[in-house]
Amino acid sequence: MTMLKWSVGIFVLTFIVGCIKETDCFPDESCDKVPYPTGDVKIRVTPNLSSDGVLLVFYNGFVEDQDTLWSGYVVDSEVVFEVDVDKRYAAEVYYPQGGSWLVALDGKKLKEEFTRDCGEKCYSYPSVTLDCRKK
Repeated sequence: MTMLKWSVGIFVLTFIVGCIKETDCFPDESCDKVPYPTGDVKIRVTPNLSSDGVLLVFYNGFVEDQDTLWSGYVVDSEVVFEVDVDKRYAAEVYYPQGGSWLVALDGKKLKEEFTRDCGEKCYSYPSVTLDCRKK
């Protein structure tokens, strides 16, 4: 009987300590509890130093939808657009190659980014990278 009392006592004590630890949890002060409505889509390109740049076309959704958000020539190796979260984006980059064009294409969804701290969602600024470098 004494062994049973000890077993029950240890179980109850373990339960109480576990509950105390849960209630003593405080989220980090830097925990941002509000999701970001926008984020960054980074597009990596291979710069064409022998010309005025490469043609980049940035799309809302899939390339096939042809919903162009921006198009123009870029000379930098990375271009960044701030756009709405929870949407899909795509990019095409046109590289001149011996009288024709080599087209690089990539697309992804920009999603909310968060971690959990004491059961709270802590949001961070979302970003996604589209790799349209010439390979």
